[in-house]
Amino acid sequence: MTAASAEVVFDSLVNDTGRLIHAPGPHGLPGGYPCRVNREGIYVELPPGITLDEAISINTTAQQFDGIERIDQDGTVHFVERHMTILKDLLGYECRSMTLEESEERAQELLAKYGAFARHHT
Repeated sequence: MTAASAEVVFDSLVNDTGRLIHAPGPHGLPGGYPCRVNREGIYVELPPGITLDEAISINTTAQQFDGIERIDQDGTVHFVERHMTILKDLLGYECRSMTLEESEERAQELLAKYGAFARHHT
């Protein structure tokens, strides 16, 4: 899914399409936004009646449903406690916050825990 999103953005930049696409995190913003993309760059293009502040608020609120409590300016992700409790109970995995530098190690740890869970339940 991530690669497909990146391919659409890359294609639009390289081929100067000016196409309106959905882009994750343009200009470091939280969540995804409708964006016009061409050789000059990526421009957030919101529907009439929605301000950028409103769109940011919507995405910041919605990320909690995905288990993200907040993301700090340095990229540290803090996870919603109730979501983490489920992962701890089911997989034995616990991570209340994660820096960008830790992400690969944490992904490997989570993959191993999920693999053990799947082997045990199949």
